[in-house]
Amino acid sequence: MAARAEVDWDRLDKRLLFVNGAGLFSGVMAALYPLSVIKTRLMVLPGTPPGIQGAVFVARTVLAESGVRGLYRGFGTVAMGAMPTRVIYLGSLEMVKAHCNKHTAGLNLAPTH
Repeated sequence: MAARAEVDWDRLDKRLLFVNGAGLFSGVMAALYPLSVIKTRLMVLPGTPPGIQGAVFVARTVLAESGVRGLYRGFGTVAMGAMPTRVIYLGSLEMVKAHCNKHTAGLNLAPTH
């Protein structure tokens, strides 16, 4: 078995990681958004069958009425709201980590990454 190389976390280009992370987050959000639409419509529409049968019924209804675009109605608004939230979250996380590392340097704690 080959030896694992140590990663120098301080030298990583965090901007590149943020951009890749935003792209991956957007991809996952785009893949899962139709399920959110189906779930929301299932909760709101009266008389839908329970469980998976209801979800299939709602999906077929949305596709018949609006096509695939119906499964992504409102996606732009949700994506535009989620992106600034993620940027603020990840940015503040990195700032807090740097601040904590600076103030706990003299305690000889095990490094965390």
